[in-house]
Amino acid sequence: MSENTNKFNDSSVGACWVKKDKNNQNFLSLVIKSGGKEHRFIAFKNKDKGDNVKRPDFRIYPSEARVSSQPATKTVESKPAEVTGQAQSDTEFVL
Repeated sequence: MSENTNKFNDSSVGACWVKKDKNNQNFLSLVIKSGGKEHRFIAFKNKDKGDNVKRPDFRIYPSEARVSSQPATKTVESKPAEVTGQAQSDTEFVL
């Protein structure tokens, strides 16, 4: 590897992958490192962009935690959306 490649890898703050959802639509899966933690996001093409160059090309959302196929060792009570302040949507993507 060249010295420039090593400097680039050392300064990297994350990574991005192109994936497909259950409807075969492309989206981006992002992992950003900050403060010693990894933060996961997903990004979708902005359907409202149209010809307006001032609108973003992609919209970025926090990624849901992965669901394990292993049984949980600890029970966590689920709270309704009005308590947690989280919006519910018809489409959920779990990476």
